[in-house]
Amino acid sequence: MRLRIATGLVALAGLLALALCGVVQQAKAESGAIALKRGVSIHEWLNWSPVTPSGVYQWPPYRPLEAWGGVQDFERIKAMGFDFVRLSVDPGPLLASDQDHLAQALALLKNDIGTVTATGLKVVLDLHPVSQVKSWSAAAIEVSPLVADRYRNVVAATAAMLEDAGTDRVALELMNEPQFYPCDGDGGRDWEAMVRGLVRAAREAAPTLTLVVTGACGGNVTGLVQLDPARLNDDKLLYSFHFYEPLPFTHEGKSTWSADMIAARFDQVRAWAKENGVPPSRLFLGEFGVTAAGKDHSSVPDKDRFAWLDAVRRAGEGLGAAWCYWEYSNPYGMSLTTFDRSRRPDPVALAALNLNNPPVDSVGN
Repeated sequence: MRLRIATGLVALAGLLALALCGVVQQAKAESGAIALKRGVSIHEWLNWSPVTPSGVYQWPPYRPLEAWGGVQDFERIKAMGFDFVRLSVDPGPLLASDQDHLAQALALLKNDIGTVTATGLKVVLDLHPVSQVKSWSAAAIEVSPLVADRYRNVVAATAAMLEDAGTDRVALELMNEPQFYPCDGDGGRDWEAMVRGLVRAAREAAPTLTLVVTGACGGNVTGLVQLDPARLNDDKLLYSFHFYEPLPFTHEGKSTWSADMIAARFDQVRAWAKENGVPPSRLFLGEFGVTAAGKDHSSVPDKDRFAWLDAVRRAGEGLGAAWCYWEYSNPYGMSLTTFDRSRRPDPVALAALNLNNPPVDSVGN
């Protein structure tokens, strides 16, 4: 009798262990980063906050949506076939604010993000330092411990705001293109120490929020493959890299490139991910683009521009990575649409990115 009871208890314990294992595995599956596929950056709305003649940010910071575009832009983006936008935000006004003003600025951003997600798009909020006010620039964050500490606090506050906004549709990119040169490892080690602190601060404030990290050297492939994911130890991270190689071609149309050149760089990312146990779904081609014709800059011929964009998009998809095109609408040549209210799409980029060209009437205009 005792043997039968003991045997039954052992069997019951085994069943409970299997059930618990299933619960743990399900919880682990549900704890991963949000799924992203195809995105486009928006840089001209929430960067370049108005500044007074004395060089301080105007209040309230950031421009209203109506000063840049409207909800119809996000409806058009979704109709084109995108599932997310990468919304770059200058952290300068946040860094310059006291606690009350910081809370007010974050409330503005939360409302803006809600406007975007209401259209069905996900949002990667990209903290994107610019040099508009040098006290709060990327260089200041890198060289000043006091500014770096302040930046870490801003990251935590922003993460808490996004956690409250709903983490199934948003992610936080901790810093766009961290410089931290040279690319021989020294800068990478300095950046890795900083990004570990940023991840900790964001995670304490937002336990379920997806975070986007990248490497030093402007966030390129070389910087990414110097990162050690084991030191970050977080299963809700996306690993981003930007790709504009070779720069003389993508920015000035003054050199050549080959598919083999692109493949070799993407193979480095693939090898790094395999070595470090990073699944393809957590790789993020966070920026890529090439300059089109424009009156104030050099340009790449359309046939060459198409070939490069098509090759890079395919390379990213071959990795299993999400990708994000730079950008939706700007006056500097890397733009999916014209920089005016008509937002006329660039057929070369649309075709290379395998996107739709929705009729204007279908997006509420």
